[in-house]
Amino acid sequence: MNSELKEEDLAVLKYDPKWVEYGFLDAEMLRQQLAIYETGEDRATEHYRYAAFCRVLERGELSDVELDHYLDLVDNEVDGETASSVLFQVIHWPKLSTDQRARLRRQPMFSEGRLQRQFTIYDLSVELTGEQVSDDLYERCLATGDETLQRKIVEHRGASKAQVAQLGLFGKSKSVRNMAAARLKRMTLQPEDTQQEALDS
Repeated sequence: MNSELKEEDLAVLKYDPKWVEYGFLDAEMLRQQLAIYETGEDRATEHYRYAAFCRVLERGELSDVELDHYLDLVDNEVDGETASSVLFQVIHWPKLSTDQRARLRRQPMFSEGRLQRQFTIYDLSVELTGEQVSDDLYERCLATGDETLQRKIVEHRGASKAQVAQLGLFGKSKSVRNMAAARLKRMTLQPEDTQQEALDS
């Protein structure tokens, strides 16, 4: 173990020693976290580990080996809610390669229905970056029941009036329905080439 990182310090915040072995936790970050912890401001150790998980994803792409190490830490995380939150983060992490995402989707730790649904939502979000919202894409988005996807459709320049009108009536939340109603009004009153300008304002 790094001489600057003591096992007893790791134990205070309930870090598995593998955090150091895998190179995902350095002495400076641990020192900063311990300083905050010792003030009594936040005694929930899972908050510090979650921050460390997020920091790894902020660093950049992970090799296949690094990704496996990262998921090993998630698998051994002592707080179930923290582990679950990190898995959601990983699924929506845009720096996963196509092969990595496909591999994770097949792994047992991602086999729960709610996690598989997140893979689907991510894939649909990517499809919604295209120029048009086809009827097939629209129906697949609606089938997930995800509010964020519905918002993306309402704001999409390639959404049809019929699609926006339907979301104005049957959107998942009042907020989505109000957004759709406002967008539909703009689509009706404004020329098509000025609609994007209105959306951006």
